[in-house]
Amino acid sequence: MFGSEERSDVISRVEAHLRREFPRLSFERDGKSLRVPPGGDSGFQVELVDAGQEVVPVLGGWVAYGLDEDQAVPLFLAGVAGAARVREVSRANVAYRWTVEVRRDDAWVSEGNHYSVPLFGGAVPLFGRKRERILWNDPNRLGKATG
Repeated sequence: MFGSEERSDVISRVEAHLRREFPRLSFERDGKSLRVPPGGDSGFQVELVDAGQEVVPVLGGWVAYGLDEDQAVPLFLAGVAGAARVREVSRANVAYRWTVEVRRDDAWVSEGNHYSVPLFGGAVPLFGRKRERILWNDPNRLGKATG
């Protein structure tokens, strides 16, 4: 894992990359994190957090802990650019499991759901119909730089 001195400005480097590659993309920087809003009604928020000892990508409700910069940044960028999507499972309109899938060789491949973090204390609702939906950020919103 990178020492905190070596990657102390990971957020600044990723912010510069976003500004250079996607000039129309709206995002916000808050101290040691970058947050990109959902890409439309069927999209999901993407966040990258410099947590000191690790860099944490957050794609919708899916959170990956224990990653270094070389693992976390590509996941974050894949979520922003539409090369990753989130499969969300809910009951009674309460989401409780998220799986990230990335595009590889023209197929969606699961990155696993073992990092899912329920936002309501971990209890899975036992009532209501189980619903699954796929969230995806449309890459057409990015305004890629030309040149």
